Amino acid sequence: LWFSSFFSFTGMQMQQVARALLAWQLTHSYGSIGLISLSFGLPMLCFSLVGGSLADRFEKRNLTLVSQFVTALLAVVNALMLVTDTITIEWLFLLGLGGGTAMALGMPARSPLMAQVVGPQHVMSAMAMSNAAMNATRLFGPAVAGVMVATINLESVYFLQAALYVVSCGLLLFVPTGLGAASAVARGNMFREIGNGLAYVARDSRLRQLNISMLAISFFAMPYVMLLAGFVHEDLGKGDAAFGFLQSVSGVGALVGSLAVATLTAYARKTLLQWVAGITGGLGLVLLALGSRSFGYPGAIGAVLVLGLALTAYQTLNST
Repeated sequence: LWFSSFFSFTGMQMQQVARALLAWQLTHSYGSIGLISLSFGLPMLCFSLVGGSLADRFEKRNLTLVSQFVTALLAVVNALMLVTDTITIEWLFLLGLGGGTAMALGMPARSPLMAQVVGPQHVMSAMAMSNAAMNATRLFGPAVAGVMVATINLESVYFLQAALYVVSCGLLLFVPTGLGAASAVARGNMFREIGNGLAYVARDSRLRQLNISMLAISFFAMPYVMLLAGFVHEDLGKGDAAFGFLQSVSGVGALVGSLAVATLTAYARKTLLQWVAGITGGLGLVLLALGSRSFGYPGAIGAVLVLGLALTAYQTLNST
């Protein structure tokens, strides 16, 4: 399961670089980059609750398999449209909607499957190690994608992404079924259950605060990742490979943050750690602005290292 995630996350990291660069190449507009980011995020907002409800009803491994296969198929379609020179910003938006929907319906099955494998006493370490798989791929995935775009072409990144997802699907076939099987409890109407879940979160002050905390960091901090493509090209005067390297530096910080959290399972004051990580992430954004203005590309490198570490630690602790 961990190695399947590793290959899947590698493809995802490469796709993020390719999607941002493609949106910038097609339009040279920050607004268009934001629109493409919205195309991926909107289905996550609309369908994640549906995905969670489906994960309660069906075999979690198989749901994850279907999600990965659809993502691979969409990557091939994107690559073929680049080869035939038929890709437009509108098509990129539609492909983003498809990819976001596949992830929204599949991802809610993967995390509980990981938790059920290790048992409740190791959930924090499992979540941290799952994030470590994702963040380890951020060390080389974006850099490889940036170099491939600079030396070969964009479509090669999408073809490789599709291949990585196929490998991920193959590894998932070795995960036995039944680990995350649907509950034996009789299920009612899906949308009534979703409503009950939202009402439960609204009533529970701790869950309400945690959801608001994650929303704040997702809305105000994480969009910097998509804007980096235009920022590196227009403001720092660097190329595609430099953008990929900058994403990889962020991955170094993220991996350190994940592994650090993995060692703190027994630490009692997790709320304090999350608070410090959130404040540090905000300061990292200020550092990105001021450091790049004063020192150019090296200043940006130092800032994204801090951002990767702080925001990953924050998200991992919040999810735990």
